[in-house]
Amino acid sequence: MKLKILKKILILIIRNFLRFSPAIYLFAFYASHFLTKFESKRRNKNQKNQNKFFALSHWRFSSDIKSLNKYANMDFYCLKSKFQIMINALWLNYFMKKYKKNFQDEFFNKNNKKMQLARKELQIFLGKFIKYLFDINNFKAAISCSFYYVENQDWENAFYKKKIPFYIIFRENMLDDEVVSLEINRLRNLRKKNNEKYSFLGNKVFVSNKIIFKVLTQSGCVQNNKIDLIGIPRLDSFFNSRKNKIKTDNQVLLLSPILTMGRSNLDKFTENNSRKVFTLDFMNNKNIIFRNYFKSIHLYLTEYAIKNPKIKIIFKTKFGGIPKRIIYNIIKKKLNVDIRKIKNLKVIGKSPTLNLIKNSDVVIGCSSTGLIEAKILDKHVICPIIEEAKKKNNKKFIYFKKYFHLFHIIYSKKELNNLLDKIFQKKINKKNSNLNNFFKNYLGIYDGSSSKTMIKKINNEI
Repeated sequence: MKLKILKKILILIIRNFLRFSPAIYLFAFYASHFLTKFESKRRNKNQKNQNKFFALSHWRFSSDIKSLNKYANMDFYCLKSKFQIMINALWLNYFMKKYKKNFQDEFFNKNNKKMQLARKELQIFLGKFIKYLFDINNFKAAISCSFYYVENQDWENAFYKKKIPFYIIFRENMLDDEVVSLEINRLRNLRKKNNEKYSFLGNKVFVSNKIIFKVLTQSGCVQNNKIDLIGIPRLDSFFNSRKNKIKTDNQVLLLSPILTMGRSNLDKFTENNSRKVFTLDFMNNKNIIFRNYFKSIHLYLTEYAIKNPKIKIIFKTKFGGIPKRIIYNIIKKKLNVDIRKIKNLKVIGKSPTLNLIKNSDVVIGCSSTGLIEAKILDKHVICPIIEEAKKKNNKKFIYFKKYFHLFHIIYSKKELNNLLDKIFQKKINKKNSNLNNFFKNYLGIYDGSSSKTMIKKINNEI
């Protein structure tokens, strides 16, 4: 009890200290020592007139930053995420604890006067802190990968008020034609409920294709003069190296599905109950689409790994997706096997997906950007249409149906096993006819110049 009281007193002392400009300047100078620079692989590292950028939520789009760093006269710096969390917590920690289950709703609730007062005080501090941080380190602009992460809202507000250029490389770049109208209406409804969260205040949002361009502009999230189509920077190096043969290692990569696959279940996982996805409860909820799909595809490949010890199987979980422990529990319950003891099977969460795709012979997934990346790298791509995916009502959640001729489509465990056997026996060819139309639809620009295009546009503004 005494420790909690001391902690509250300490937070109040720090906050009062940070009300004064000299103190904020010293804090910004101190914070500068916690900045991490992204390493550059440019041939000429002594380039003059380097533009320095501050990356917010850098861990979410590090592969894009690396691509930009490689092709342009830019240096990128970031604060460790824990440092940003600590700053936010100085003003919002009390509310985080009080509103554990519905913090996001209360964060934007204009009727919650105490919360909004704390946010206002945080924004006043951030305005001065960011200005000093940028002056001390000579940053030209800020960059991130989305504009509606709650932890970044007050930082983005500070960029806007201090007229600091702010750019977005929009990461959520995969939608199929069938769900465009649904997504536009979903975002419109969210904006009616929460205009602050779903309105972009910065300089420019860079998107990968015309589909996302349409969704963000017609929903009202981004103004037409604040959005540009550039492709996907992180894929530049892969397009540029497509002709080079990549040595692979008898490896199968499963892009582990999430419960909102193809924009399904969005009505069930609201901000108030989204944490349920991290528990086993959803496996018993018959209203959740693709719960059986999730279980079955992991079971099929675990059994295949056990029977084929020379074939490496990797389950790649998505950032913010299903935790490893849930996959472990499913396999243990159904097969009575500890998946961690299967030497040729790994469950990986943090490794960059592109690198895993690059080193694989086969990529398996559904309604995922990773399937496009796998086609770029000339991989065998398998799309399982099993369990709930077979039902007519769920077809709208299955992407790329127009381009199914480019994928191996399987409908059962037996078909999956036979197909994998044929691939590793080299008895079946890859499907690569009319790839250009596929790339054009989902990537917009796909000539390996997305990074250069984006840099040129930014340099013309700053």
